[in-house]
Amino acid sequence: MSGLDHLFHTSAFFEAASWVDHVDKIADRIVQQPDLINDLWEIVQNEDELSWRAAWTMEKINDKRPEMVHPFLNELIIQVEKTNKNGIKRHFLKMISLQPLPEDITGSFVDYCFKILLSADEPIAVRVHAMQILFNVCKEIPDLKNELIESIQSIQTEASPGIISKSKKLLKQLKKG
Repeated sequence: MSGLDHLFHTSAFFEAASWVDHVDKIADRIVQQPDLINDLWEIVQNEDELSWRAAWTMEKINDKRPEMVHPFLNELIIQVEKTNKNGIKRHFLKMISLQPLPEDITGSFVDYCFKILLSADEPIAVRVHAMQILFNVCKEIPDLKNELIESIQSIQTEASPGIISKSKKLLKQLKKG
């Protein structure tokens, strides 16, 4: 049992009205005790009923102290391709989108992000984060810019307001640069 298991297994954590606050409290505790982040990562990887909440907690930490999550970036990239849980995908892709990309970004991860972006079956937030990651990749690999522009344009006709809003912003930047 990790140092955080008892926090994730309290009854308060499962009460819908309080788990938002509870995630914030756990994130604050880990920010204050950075050695606990490894315990959190273990819970994230379990892929059980707590893993998405642990991933959400990790995202909260990323918002406050991105340097604490950065050492897990390569593992986040590997794990996001393996999970079929939309909540975990959403949190992982958001964290990845907010981190500086590793220099050795893999073609399979870029392909994965294009697949997510183009899939109408994926949740909106997951697709938006994949789009942002691809935009970030284009800054490092400009040869992908045209493919991303075409992909974004191809989804705009069937996309949700959230995807349309994000795509307009990114297309404007892509066409400028």
